[in-house]
Order: sequence, then C-alpha cells, then structure tokens
Amino acid sequence: MRPRFRLGLRTIKTALSVMLSLYIASIFGELSIFPALASVSVMARSFDEGLRECRNQAVGIFIGGLFGVGTAYLFPYPPIWIMGLGVMLIIFVCSSFNVGFSCSLSSAIFIVACMSNPEDV
Repeated sequence: MRPRFRLGLRTIKTALSVMLSLYIASIFGELSIFPALASVSVMARSFDEGLRECRNQAVGIFIGGLFGVGTAYLFPYPPIWIMGLGVMLIIFVCSSFNVGFSCSLSSAIFIVACMSNPEDV
C-alpha cells in the first residue's frame, strides 16, 4: 500500500502564515523562532477557532511577559528556585482567572525572559 500524501488548504495556509510572520518580524528587528511557532500553533480548522487560539496566545504572552520582565528587573540572572517559584505563581494566577489554557505558554515566556540577558529584556 502506498503512503498517502495530501497537500491541503490548511497546510498551505500554515506555510504562508509562517512565511508572513517571519517576514514581518524581520522588518521590525532580529529574526526569531517565536513568530513562526505562534503561526503554527494558532492555525486551526476554522476562523473562529483560530481567533480563540490567538486570544489564548495573547493572554499567555501578556502574563508570561509581565512576570518575566518583572523578575528579570528585580533579579538579573535569577536563580533556579526563583524561576520555579515564578512558574508556580503563573499557574496559580492563570487558574485563578480561569485562563488555565495559557499556563504553559505563560510559563515558557517567563522562563525565556528570566534566562535572557537583562539588558535585552
């Protein structure tokens, strides 16, 4: 039996989304993997599902960025226990505001901000 290869509209939309997001990111500065990852993760079956995923990402980026920048400002090169405590706090905040869907992205953004050079944050 031959393997089935199908190039559908969603695949094409995802590829175009990645290219467009990387192009726009390159206009505003240094090229990063984050716009491409965001493009892949918000691509959904319908427009409404895609908008919901975009909202989820925006909430996650806001919460993680807020905690990450605050921590990097207070503790340049924070110790590991501070990062663990920050992730616990982020999960608590996301759960308290019923945005549990954003916990993982918020935590990832927080960790990236904590591990970055403080002058870059």
